[in-house]
Amino acid sequence: MVSFDAQGKLSLKLNAQSPMVHFQAREPGATIRASEVKPKLDRYLIWKLKQQMGMDGAELAKSSKYKDWFRPSTDENVPPTALRYQMQIFCEEAPEIVVLNLDNDLKNKYKVEEEMARYAKSVSKYPIFYANSGVKDPKQQRLGIVSNPTVVIRCFNNALQKLIQAHLEDFFLVTNFGTMQSKGFGGFAPEEMAFNDPNNRTELRRAAELLKAWHGAKHCVLLPVTRVRGGTSFSSAIHTVECFYHLMKSGYNFKNTNEYDRSFLFKYIHKSPFNIGNEKEWMKKEGISPAIGRKLKLSPQEEAQPNYYVRALLGTASNVSYLVSENSSKHMSISISSKEIERAPSPIFFKVLGNSILVVASQVDKRLYNKPFTFEGYRSDTLWTPPENTPFDADAFLVAFANHYNELISNNTLPIYLEGARTVKEVKPT
Repeated sequence: MVSFDAQGKLSLKLNAQSPMVHFQAREPGATIRASEVKPKLDRYLIWKLKQQMGMDGAELAKSSKYKDWFRPSTDENVPPTALRYQMQIFCEEAPEIVVLNLDNDLKNKYKVEEEMARYAKSVSKYPIFYANSGVKDPKQQRLGIVSNPTVVIRCFNNALQKLIQAHLEDFFLVTNFGTMQSKGFGGFAPEEMAFNDPNNRTELRRAAELLKAWHGAKHCVLLPVTRVRGGTSFSSAIHTVECFYHLMKSGYNFKNTNEYDRSFLFKYIHKSPFNIGNEKEWMKKEGISPAIGRKLKLSPQEEAQPNYYVRALLGTASNVSYLVSENSSKHMSISISSKEIERAPSPIFFKVLGNSILVVASQVDKRLYNKPFTFEGYRSDTLWTPPENTPFDADAFLVAFANHYNELISNNTLPIYLEGARTVKEVKPT
């Protein structure tokens, strides 16, 4: 366990577990920022303290024992949330820059431009990152980094020091940073922790228990990384996340066949006790999206089920795209917006640790239910998210999908891009 020295200083070296999408990737020394890490660490430490003391945050900040631990709030009506310690983060070595996702016509530019020559090996290894789509200027493309920073904390409160020492390493096992955190980007772990030893899974099981506690989950699934030919360990990890999540939320069209594997979410929600349809079917019926012939027919009972914006349960999106026709490679984008919900993150969280990926699910925010969303494509119309009494449990859904995923593997019916995928298992304490 890390500890403070006599001068009130603590240092923790971190190793990157996955690339971080960084808004200043081209800047020297780019890495995680203390302005993002400290508020998250404060929330984690206060959560641990609340568990220990059986008090809420406001009570802690006001108590005579703990009030000196907090920095005063700028709003007297809002309880303090910042703890009294300082944080600095630096990298002794330059970070590795990775190109996240490129349009095909930009690949050659990256290979020949002097600025991007050293990034070429990373081109198109992270297709799950969509924000670069349509950005034609290479210098405007978002980049990722892989860095191994050192976190330095200075604190002169002995009791607060003990709290930080006890939970700092655990904090990095349950937290990701930067953009697309829930999809496994921006993951770090203490340098001395080894997660790739198949004979010693103690630290991995410990991380699973920490993730369950932090996300309020009953289950944690271990997803082995599927190695991608020609890819790095980092790109293979993100590719594995993409494939797993793609089958869960989006479904998959099998190339050169007339087969379509419907999104597991849609399969799941069509069945009892839900018995509801989804926005994809609704958009086709209403003429909002292209009405390409279905490869998967619905039963009469499913056809009669009411439609809702089901994918919102796994996180809202600002748009979705569909092929214009079966014989075209062109896509059209359908925008999705709501005046009441600006953004709802996915409750499914991926944490990359070495050659393993831990997956947990927190519960869907109750504010997301029974809300109208506007879909704009060929025409515009409104669809609501499922009603408040929908018994959707994200934790149970994750376990059900893990079983479905394993069935596809055993039946040899996984998409071809998941060739070599191994079964997932629930991580249980020893």
